[in-house]
Amino acid sequence: MIQTERMKQVLENRQNIKPIIEAIMLCGRQNMPLRGHRDWGRIHVDDTLKNNQGNFREIIRYRAQGDDVLRTVLDSEKTIKYLSNTSQNAIIDSCNSVLLSKIVASVNKAKCFAVLADETSDISGVEQVSLCVRYVDLDKLELHEDFLQFIPTNDTTGKGQANLILENLSTFGVELKYLRGQGYDGAAAMSGRYKGVQAHIKKLYPSAIYVHCSAHLLNLVVSKSCSLQPIRNCLGVISKTRDFFVYPKRKSVLTQKIENSPDNPSKKTLKRCCETRWIESYHSVNDFLELYDFVVESLDDISTWEDVRYKWKILTKRFGFGLPLSKQLQKINIDLRLAVKLAHETYKEIQAYRNDAENKFEKIFKEASKIADNFQVEIKIPRTSSRQTLRVNINTTSAEEYYRVSVFIPYLESFANELKERFIDHETTLNSFHSLFSKEELDNDFMTLVNNYQDDLENGKPAIL
Repeated sequence: MIQTERMKQVLENRQNIKPIIEAIMLCGRQNMPLRGHRDWGRIHVDDTLKNNQGNFREIIRYRAQGDDVLRTVLDSEKTIKYLSNTSQNAIIDSCNSVLLSKIVASVNKAKCFAVLADETSDISGVEQVSLCVRYVDLDKLELHEDFLQFIPTNDTTGKGQANLILENLSTFGVELKYLRGQGYDGAAAMSGRYKGVQAHIKKLYPSAIYVHCSAHLLNLVVSKSCSLQPIRNCLGVISKTRDFFVYPKRKSVLTQKIENSPDNPSKKTLKRCCETRWIESYHSVNDFLELYDFVVESLDDISTWEDVRYKWKILTKRFGFGLPLSKQLQKINIDLRLAVKLAHETYKEIQAYRNDAENKFEKIFKEASKIADNFQVEIKIPRTSSRQTLRVNINTTSAEEYYRVSVFIPYLESFANELKERFIDHETTLNSFHSLFSKEELDNDFMTLVNNYQDDLENGKPAIL
């Protein structure tokens, strides 16, 4: 009788806690915080409280209105209802353990995986390492990139982080003998040849080849290309203009200009230039380009904007070249072979623009000239002298030739050179694996991806697959 009563109580508790678990899982899937500023006390199902008690408790209250079992639990005088912060955290930890064990089982079953890691700080300033694994699901023959854990760390040296990664992988149950790859950014602590994380791990697991993240490489390419003074100044103007209109009174002027326009532009506000993901600056530059007329109309003085327009046109084209490649490099199912091939394809496109720079820039210049004429702005060449050293000094009277030689061509050459140089290491790594693929397989896979976004490279728009 005691045993029967105990089992009855166990089954009842399981039934009672089930909606609690489902509510927590719902919040997790939707990225919603559980807690509110009044996350305690009894939940009154039928009372419409003036104060919101947080996502979790409101979901429970709402569900109880149609769930008699849950309503009975909430209305009962029992003290244990599994609603406390302690119970919530215990359930979250249990969900984490279940998910982690499933991922680890798939990784070990694949018998080949790569570890991906990056260091960051959370909102409270705690240094932590985000740990992920990349492997092939043998049942579906699909590439997977799965997040494992955030791991707090105090030791940011290469050796310290290498030990942290290996120890936690081992703790999770991952069999390190199957470690075949490492993917990090180019920071010295991660990529250092002798004292970096990849070097320390490779000493213990020689088969774990290090590959610098291709998307990060492309970001560095664009960042380096934007170090040219005219381009850097142009981005600075865009950023400061956006900051100028961030205040409500100023923003309302710009908003009113946009709303009253018969053209009905698709963009409604200016975007901030991303300080770390340079390739994403395409969106801020492109939006600025579309809203330029309204920006100028909203400003009293436009005399300092005479030569910036040409650089914006150049930037949208340059970022447009890199954006489709960036989207491809961030996909889970892309491999190193295709990343290098697509980088070379983009390089060829840039070279083609460079070889036909005069005709290509002529189109850009004409578009910019039309906008300049709309605002009665005269296209001028900056003052030059025989001993100019701080900026480009070209002996010409043609504004088109000046901006082509001083901005357009140097940017193209810088972008192309950086793209080629930074992907050389990837080519060296890839050469070791060419014997694994037939020529027909290489060509077919490559052409499939290239054909999908060739038009987007030409138009400077994101690829749509």
